[in-house]
Amino acid sequence: MRVVAALLLALGLTGCMGPQTPWDPIGPRYASSNWFGPKYALDIPEGWLKLNAGEGLTSTRDGWTLQKITVRVLDPDKPLGHTKKTLRAGMAPRELAEVLVDDVRASGAHGLSVVETKPATLAGAKGFRAVLAYKDAEGLGRRAVLTGAFVGDRVWQLAYDAPERVYFQKDLPTFEKALASFTVR
Repeated sequence: MRVVAALLLALGLTGCMGPQTPWDPIGPRYASSNWFGPKYALDIPEGWLKLNAGEGLTSTRDGWTLQKITVRVLDPDKPLGHTKKTLRAGMAPRELAEVLVDDVRASGAHGLSVVETKPATLAGAKGFRAVLAYKDAEGLGRRAVLTGAFVGDRVWQLAYDAPERVYFQKDLPTFEKALASFTVR
């Protein structure tokens, strides 16, 4: 027991243990710190918090159930989190939208409807932008903006999700700025 305690103390003192808080401050410019994977950057205002998830990011100001901006990087031919559909290299933006919207639908979004889908650019690449309306497990009406594109050989997805009343319109300009500033290196 003493050996374990001494080892934990040594690891803690040398900085080998990770941060103890799940959410860290972010802004005004976030740049990923992936050593070997793709690097990306976007503008998120001061006062927002971040949670790094693998090669992705979740950011919120008031709590992830009230508003969140997410960044996901996805590999073609690998399973997505919720749908049985897969991404394939060379998919048209319309096909990409179908697969990524289906992944949201299969994640537990009740009564999901696609309000709008249109072509868009993401990090300079041709992609799509979809506006979705759905209800969460508690029956709260939510809206999401889902964007995606192939940048190089990977799919990048940026999304904004918030309750339809109050928060969606309130923080939509923040998402628009983040989307416009998004770059992949």
